[in-house]
Amino acid sequence: MKEEYIKYAKRLDTIGDLIISISNLIKTPEEVKILSLEDIRVNKNDLNETIRRFEYAKESLKEVKVPFIVQSQHKKMVQRFEEYIESIRILNNSVNISANNEIQIYESEYNKGLELQKKSVEELEKLTQLIGDKLLK
Repeated sequence: MKEEYIKYAKRLDTIGDLIISISNLIKTPEEVKILSLEDIRVNKNDLNETIRRFEYAKESLKEVKVPFIVQSQHKKMVQRFEEYIESIRILNNSVNISANNEIQIYESEYNKGLELQKKSVEELEKLTQLIGDKLLK
């Protein structure tokens, strides 16, 4: 395999690791409802930090030298990655703590975030597989 392909594949692997790492932070609506106030604060802070890391990773993806044979798939992958980041924002913004320390959960928004996350992960998996197949030819 060409060195250019290997460098590119390693960058994609790093992104995949980030996506896997956040999966432990995502809760179902039912799980969110039983979290304590402190657990909500910790989770929101963790998600905010994750969003910052993803934004950095997204910029890194935009700047990486993309092999010619996967440029169109790479462009789509960056778009799906942006959707994934947006899904995390939606999830995080749909659970809030009011001024009087009451937990507010906007379940329809939370479900919208979960659906966008699921869709973007499915598309990212397909694109990653397609890119891998093309690089190995």
